[in-house]
Amino acid sequence: MKNYRSIVFALMLLCASTASSQDKWFVNKGTTGTQTGKTWADAFHDLQPAITAASSGDSIFVAKGIYYPTSIQGAGNDPRDKAFLIKNGILIYGGFVGTELFLDERNPIDIHTVNLTVLSGDLGMPGDSTDNCYHVVVAVNNSSLTVLDGLNIYGGNADTATSNVINSVSLGRNFGGGITTVNSTLLVNNCQVFLNLALSGGAGMNNKTGSALKVENSTFTSNKIWGTDPNNFGGGGMRNDNCSPTITNVFFYSNSVYNAQGGGAMRNENSNPIISASQFSINETYIGDGGAGIYNIGSNPVLSDVLFFNNYTLNQGGGMYNDNSIAQLNEVYFLDNLAEDGGGAMENDGGSHVVLKYSSFFGNETYADGGAIQNWKSSPVLEDVLFLDNYAGQDGGAMFNYTDCSPKVTNTIFDGNTADRNGGAIYNRRNSNPILTNILVTNNSAGSLGGGIYSASSNSSPCSPIVTNGTITKNYADSSGGGAFDDGAGNSKLRNSIVSGNTSNGEADVDAPQAMAATALFRVIIGTDYYVTGLVPPTVVSGNIFIDPVNDDFELIAGSPAIDKGDSSFYNTGQTPDLSAITTDLRYAKRTMGVNTDLGALEVCGDTVATEVSISGPPGNVAVNGTSVTFTALYKGGGSNPVFNWFVNGSSIANTGSTFTGIAGTDFANGDVISVSLHSSGPCNDPNSDSSYVELTVTTGISTSDSNSPRFLIYPNPASGIITVEGSFRSNASYEVNVSNLLGTKVLARKFTGVSDKYRMDLAGLPRGIYLVSVFEDRNPVNSIRLIVK
Repeated sequence: MKNYRSIVFALMLLCASTASSQDKWFVNKGTTGTQTGKTWADAFHDLQPAITAASSGDSIFVAKGIYYPTSIQGAGNDPRDKAFLIKNGILIYGGFVGTELFLDERNPIDIHTVNLTVLSGDLGMPGDSTDNCYHVVVAVNNSSLTVLDGLNIYGGNADTATSNVINSVSLGRNFGGGITTVNSTLLVNNCQVFLNLALSGGAGMNNKTGSALKVENSTFTSNKIWGTDPNNFGGGGMRNDNCSPTITNVFFYSNSVYNAQGGGAMRNENSNPIISASQFSINETYIGDGGAGIYNIGSNPVLSDVLFFNNYTLNQGGGMYNDNSIAQLNEVYFLDNLAEDGGGAMENDGGSHVVLKYSSFFGNETYADGGAIQNWKSSPVLEDVLFLDNYAGQDGGAMFNYTDCSPKVTNTIFDGNTADRNGGAIYNRRNSNPILTNILVTNNSAGSLGGGIYSASSNSSPCSPIVTNGTITKNYADSSGGGAFDDGAGNSKLRNSIVSGNTSNGEADVDAPQAMAATALFRVIIGTDYYVTGLVPPTVVSGNIFIDPVNDDFELIAGSPAIDKGDSSFYNTGQTPDLSAITTDLRYAKRTMGVNTDLGALEVCGDTVATEVSISGPPGNVAVNGTSVTFTALYKGGGSNPVFNWFVNGSSIANTGSTFTGIAGTDFANGDVISVSLHSSGPCNDPNSDSSYVELTVTTGISTSDSNSPRFLIYPNPASGIITVEGSFRSNASYEVNVSNLLGTKVLARKFTGVSDKYRMDLAGLPRGIYLVSVFEDRNPVNSIRLIVK
């Protein structure tokens, strides 16, 4: 019995210890209670006492108001060393009115509006940054998950090149004005970090040495670095030094760097952050290397679904600067960035073999070289990339390759780019040997040579580009080589390609020494001449090559002289270069469908692909009332961007995804019939690409009332005039469609009642760019879709 009582007592102590380790503390500067922090009525007036009282696992709820650090951190007595030192494992939440007892009672809409919780470093004279604290928030050696949520962090000024020792770690007073972390596990969520300063790096947030960070649903705005060394440091919004945070849905806006190496919004040093669903807009750098959006040095970041918009640098890399860094970019968009000294959107230096897939460069510019990308001793890999309307004041309207660059470019379009000198689309110089496969080069222009592509030697280092299945047409060069210019010094090759319909005051299509033809030309049309090889005199071709070149339709017309005139052996294993992994054309249709490969980037559809779809639902097609039910379209022949239309009892719900999820008994009633149709984006699919419907009966055991909330489709996208908003509108509901720019300003709106399933909106007057189209039903948000106005 004695042992039994001891065990019970030990368990009671353990439970008591567990309970106390998960206490909740309250902070509200407007209360008049006893300041025990145990209730809102007796809340602490300052945040620091709550941090001191809290233990790992505890939560701190902070009401709206401005809170200043009150404790000097470290061994000194400098009042500017005051900071909120975040203890290991505590969870700090702001944005409360001061009555909520649970986190889900906090209104997420009001966190950064009427219920602002501000952690301010503006200690002394208001508006005078010289007496502000060096860091507003500090986290050092936090091994357990620590949370900052719903906070506004403002007014830190890390402007002194000295250091302070906190928790046995030396922290530079010149890094991390807003937040500084060292070796900490930290989640920053729903936070705004703004108007912080630093002398060297990470004005908004500085992360160092192994910090396991997640930053989500937050903004970094108007943070600045006023540096003294243009060869080092940077990162106005965030600097990562030997750590790899995960960054999701974060907006970096109007951050800047002066007289530091680079990274107006972010700088990564030996770090590999993962960045998704985020934006870098209107950030700037002056005096340094550049990289107004991101500067990477010795780093390999991974980006997906990221936008770089309207960033500016006096130097190079308007959107991104890579120095010995291999960034991986998937669905990343560079729009209207400007770099005065080169690489309007991106600069790749010294071994920066960046990987770009499914991405776009639109309207970027430089006053120097490389309207979109400038490469130096770097060989990026590009697949399914669009270069549209980029501009270079010197050479390489879209891409500038200089010194030992061999980029591999596949399934890529260069359209409407301009260089004032040479290489309207692509410029190659000094041992630059790009491998260009399935490329469309059209509507580009050069002020001198090579409207499409320019290649020339420098310092006895020739260039040898290899173009396979390229379509080079409707380009212009003022002097010569409307399609391409090559000085003949290297071992260039043009294979399975069409260079025709270009214009110039000199040679319209190709300006190159005649002597190089023997080793350069293999199955190509140049102008109206077809070359089996350059060793054999060409034959004159007749008839149209393309379906409608006037309107930029460069598919091969029936009977085109380019059909079956190529050589499929260029794609065999063991060839140089090895293109055996490429099995499709520019549109992702089968690369060879006839007797031989066709010439140019687009293959004629000689084979058809069946389009089929069926539905997979819950086991036995039975769902329990109140449970989530997911239907999945199983399909083939859908192409790269299939469109699905789901139906409930024959009524379209305008869902274009391959899955359809709802709640049994709410969205689906007993006996409902679910079906789906598939519209294939594949270029060579059956003419009837809408599949037959596949019906599925859902049994929930109860009946439901109204139909599910409407979902919407907006098309065309990109658009330049009229868009159509299509959906299942309720006849008794009122709707509003708002079009907002990237700053959140509403620029266009239309109101209507649901008497039709389609409504049109005129975008006339909207400048090109990326917008957010939001649909509201009875003033409640339904969904939002990103729209590109071209």
